[in-house]
Amino acid sequence: MQAAWTASEAALRTFKPGKKNWDITNIVAKVAKEFDVTPLESMLSHNQERMVMYGPKEIILNPSKQNKNSMETHKFDENDVYGLDILISTSKDGKVKPSNFRTSLYKLTGESYALKMKMSHKILAEFKSKCDGHPFPYNIRNLEDPKKARGGLAESVNHKILLPYDVVIEKDGEYIAQFFTTFGITKTGIVKYTSPVFDSELYKSDKKVTDEEILKLLEEPLNTKVPKSKATKAEKA
Repeated sequence: MQAAWTASEAALRTFKPGKKNWDITNIVAKVAKEFDVTPLESMLSHNQERMVMYGPKEIILNPSKQNKNSMETHKFDENDVYGLDILISTSKDGKVKPSNFRTSLYKLTGESYALKMKMSHKILAEFKSKCDGHPFPYNIRNLEDPKKARGGLAESVNHKILLPYDVVIEKDGEYIAQFFTTFGITKTGIVKYTSPVFDSELYKSDKKVTDEEILKLLEEPLNTKVPKSKATKAEKA
């Protein structure tokens, strides 16, 4: 938990105009090494736009050789919005595998296909109606008959009309910590829109950051803008 939180905070402070996606990959790997843990292999974060969860600017954690060669390089710009997904594993390789748990979360991809089965049409129409056609994850437990929905959505998944949020697991005895933050890059720094809460008193580690570059980075404020109330007091003083 300490490693994942520290990696998230260090990564957020690296999102500056002109910096690149590989800078995030590298700083997360550096923090993980300090705690003797590993980022999950090839996990992605994206920029976000209006009605677009997964924009074209990708950030990868612990890339495989194949993904490293195929991943494009992007620069960060002022006014960019990102969903930063930090996942850290206690395992040495950070490789996960599919689980036997069935997901109940799906999202529309924007793709279209002439579905053949009547049930597929019916369930997809209900799914679109319930989620208002928005391209955001929706839980099929909210559909009229979730059991029938699973079978009726299979054709839509196979033809990439719907994206399932499959559940993956680590090896037995290994654990994963995750922190997800949505934020914007402004001229004065980072503004968090949605952010997890972390109480360092509840999670202790026998490891700590000793790398000077990381320590210096963590000391930086996320945003240099002074709140109006504080600025007013400073002016009066």
